Amino acid sequence: MLGEDEMVSGSGWVSDESSFYGDEEGQRRLEDLSKQSECMHYWENHGRLLNTIALKARKRLLDIPIVMQESSEVVPAPKQLGDSSNDLSNTVALGAPNKVPETTIVLHNRMQGMPEAWQLGESIDDFVVRLPPATTRIDTVGPWIWVMNPYPERRHGSEYIRDFKDAGVELLQRYLEKRKQLEAENPGKAKETITKRLHADRDRLPGQIKDLAIKYGVLSGKWMFFPTVKDLPRMWKALAEAVTQNRLGIGAKVATDDGSARSDTRLICIYTYDFTDTEDVRRVLDELVRMGLVDADMPMGIFYKCDAYTHLDITGNNKYGLRNSLYSSKTMLVGERLSGQRLSAASRIISTPFSRMKQSTLNKSQRS
Repeated sequence: MLGEDEMVSGSGWVSDESSFYGDEEGQRRLEDLSKQSECMHYWENHGRLLNTIALKARKRLLDIPIVMQESSEVVPAPKQLGDSSNDLSNTVALGAPNKVPETTIVLHNRMQGMPEAWQLGESIDDFVVRLPPATTRIDTVGPWIWVMNPYPERRHGSEYIRDFKDAGVELLQRYLEKRKQLEAENPGKAKETITKRLHADRDRLPGQIKDLAIKYGVLSGKWMFFPTVKDLPRMWKALAEAVTQNRLGIGAKVATDDGSARSDTRLICIYTYDFTDTEDVRRVLDELVRMGLVDADMPMGIFYKCDAYTHLDITGNNKYGLRNSLYSSKTMLVGERLSGQRLSAASRIISTPFSRMKQSTLNKSQRS
């Protein structure tokens, strides 16, 4: 080690003529680099950068306390809790005010930091400006724009998608092999005859696929819309707000512009936790009715497809003869009025009804 009085010699490295800024050649190079920088362009786009949005969001969240009751019912802090002073079982002592136990919860966004998704603390207005659904191209953020429910999930579990796909493909392949065997054993028979003989096997397939989906935890599913590009911005904004307010399910996604001029519609998927939970599937449908996006009089309604079918590539007109959707809004809403009454226009979240949206067949898009 160097002694206290010892110094490193600068001989050969530093002289009285040495410049703090380097030699003339080095200075010229740095000046050229400085001229090449696009400071104005950087600051013009600074507000739209994901890191900037995330920083603003974190600061905003510090001022937005969120509480929930012990019953796990999520309650935003600004919302007034109902008066339950008549419930004596909840009072600490006779005449004591009823206080609802509150616990601070931490919001969670599974897609936080991903540029194709809504960010915690980002307003929906800012979100749809940053990623306008009608014009955002597939080559900028990918095939989908996402918004996830930031509230704690009600269910936890692992998805073993690869294992499910392996087992599902094997199941479907056995069905096709049996069909091929029947065709070989009955040459010249009409296609309808072979199909009739396979009727029982085909009818068992949906239940068998469901059993595999439950076994491997592949339970999510989605209601699907095909709005026109004209209706898309208003519909997507309404759905994004509903998802972030914990009124729908896990999340939602909308297809980006793939540059194709063949279609004037886009696919929107609204996800639920579990396709076997018909009460929750219906709850989400009821919320879509309240929003004015669905009603029983729609010509085709909307359809619900489980992700298990998507993973197995079961689309419209598939070779297994299976329906590629599990539920339809028309079937669920036949002869029904929400809560036994017609919804008044004042009760709708969206005051102006959307135009009758053209609902395509489910095989129109295989990206769902």
